[in-house]
Amino acid sequence: MNKNVRSIVKTGFILFVIGFLCTLILSVCNYMTKGTIERLAAESEREAMVATLSEADHFVKLPHIGEGIVTGVFEGVDKDKNIVGYCVKVYPVGYGGEISMIVGIDTDHKVTGVDIVNMSETPGLGAKAKDESFYNQYIGKSGLVSVKKSGTPNENEISAISGATVTSKAVTQGVNAALEIVKKLR
Repeated sequence: MNKNVRSIVKTGFILFVIGFLCTLILSVCNYMTKGTIERLAAESEREAMVATLSEADHFVKLPHIGEGIVTGVFEGVDKDKNIVGYCVKVYPVGYGGEISMIVGIDTDHKVTGVDIVNMSETPGLGAKAKDESFYNQYIGKSGLVSVKKSGTPNENEISAISGATVTSKAVTQGVNAALEIVKKLR
């Protein structure tokens, strides 16, 4: 082998070893933190459920319920074991990807709260969906909700976030999916 080929093989082998070691270290770190990440995600979900259906003392996951963007439904139960409503986990797709949300709905089919657990929307625009002034518009809505771009919204309409209509429509899609699935349950 000439000197040039030997140098290329040596450099390739060194790069392979470095890549292998980096992959091994990342795999070990992922394995070590997986449980903590899952626990923190579950805590965030629980906090969102408490925020969206505050009358509930605890939540019971309903088995095998979910379709489309709905991935889970939880019954909210009070201290006297009465069902006070439902928390629905939905994943609509906004401008920046999936939006992880919990929607609280009482037994009268009215939205009691919306909590965005995780999203990747544009900072300063779509990220405004996490502002109380936006998501509080859904509270008390009972029919299908639509988005109004400008002007005063009617009874089952919400005002879109200026410059973030896609995000507004995605959150509304999540709320509507939650209302529909709860309607099917009752």
